[in-house]
Amino acid sequence: MIYKTTFFRKQLRQAYADGRTGIRRQGGFALFSGLVSFAVYFVLQTLRRSVLADAVPHILQKSYFSTVFLYIHLSVALMTAYFLLYFEHIFFTDIRRNIWYMLIQLGHSPLKLTFQKMLAWLSSTAAMYTLGFVFVVLLTGLLRFTFVPAYLPGLYLSGLADVILMGALMMTLSLTVSTTAGARGYTLLFFAALYGLKAVTGFYTVLSNRAAMQNLQSIFDPSRSVYMLLCAVLLIFLAFTGVISARRLSQYYVTPGHGYGPLPPDTRIIIPSQSTAAPARPRRGLLLNAAITALLVIVMTAALLFNVFVILLAVSKPGQELTVRGVIPYIFQSETMQPEIEYNDLACFQRIDRLQPLHVGDVVLFQSDGTVYVERILSIHGELVTVDIDHYPPLAETGAMRKTVLRKSIYGLYVGRSRWLGVLILFSNTIIGRIVFLLLPAVLLFYRRQILAYLRKRRKV
Repeated sequence: MIYKTTFFRKQLRQAYADGRTGIRRQGGFALFSGLVSFAVYFVLQTLRRSVLADAVPHILQKSYFSTVFLYIHLSVALMTAYFLLYFEHIFFTDIRRNIWYMLIQLGHSPLKLTFQKMLAWLSSTAAMYTLGFVFVVLLTGLLRFTFVPAYLPGLYLSGLADVILMGALMMTLSLTVSTTAGARGYTLLFFAALYGLKAVTGFYTVLSNRAAMQNLQSIFDPSRSVYMLLCAVLLIFLAFTGVISARRLSQYYVTPGHGYGPLPPDTRIIIPSQSTAAPARPRRGLLLNAAITALLVIVMTAALLFNVFVILLAVSKPGQELTVRGVIPYIFQSETMQPEIEYNDLACFQRIDRLQPLHVGDVVLFQSDGTVYVERILSIHGELVTVDIDHYPPLAETGAMRKTVLRKSIYGLYVGRSRWLGVLILFSNTIIGRIVFLLLPAVLLFYRRQILAYLRKRRKV
């Protein structure tokens, strides 16, 4: 039969009649994944002088390691989104639509069809991931970084394992979960759990160690992390479950509506007429949609409010600073108060008056000759306060910033800082940040009904 002889190629095309169209789409998505990773790397370079330099220095370095490290993580998220988008074409939902039923009845081997579909998915997925990986390496070569190929195989295999594991899970879910929406929901939960598993097993520590990653055996060493071992066990379990479920389910005709596979023997199906059947209200679906909509509205509103806060913070002037419940927030772009306040930290100062008691060692905010300063109190003599900075740069004369100011010029007392809010504000001032925190939430908030209507219409088609 024609279907039997071209089944493997059909799966490679992923529901496109033209093989070139399917290949172009997959190749284009692979290149897009590489470009996204490269763009994220450049955005992160604008945040080098922030808490990221201490928390995740391995993604900010000028090396192949940083760009590839970003790709192997972003590719998992992007490939998962790709699988979710084409879920009904890539995985085993065609069994539930009875596409295989007649083939099985005519003598086609369900195991052969199952393995062909799995092999087609595996080969196309590996090809897409590999193309994106190579593209990132080639783009990084344009930056003239020192090429160290030793850590590339380990990074490549760790990212490929994550992509294959996510796809294997979705392939199994397409057979064991009755609805596509439910399978997608479980996929998102597993995706979050996958990153949590990396952190718990210490696999991130191994991946971020450039010296360790130059030895391919490091990612498979259970004394360092059991993550890859767990991935292998999960992959075998999912593959075995998928094969058994596909073989069993493909031999039965799935009746429309329920989607739960074969019915028990002697089961009677009663279909009420329109005159006697009461209209059923999908309460669970309505509640879930309402909860998701409410959550999206909250998140988008918070993003818009955060962007408004950033704009107000940017237009603040000395003496007319933004005050939130008596607290003055400042993006501290100086190294003079290290390590108390690091560069680009969001420092918070309690607005005070002349009656507020001050003590030696307090970090204060004051104005002198129209300029705002942040320094530490060294001594207090009546209305005269001597202050100085904590950190002098190399070759600078120690004590050059020491000054004596009037008590009335001090109007802020340092109460704390937030390093992560500082980097968020710094990111929001970039072009990508404006899109993420302002443009995208605004479009989703004001046009969410039109977008949801379009998605429902597309799903029906």
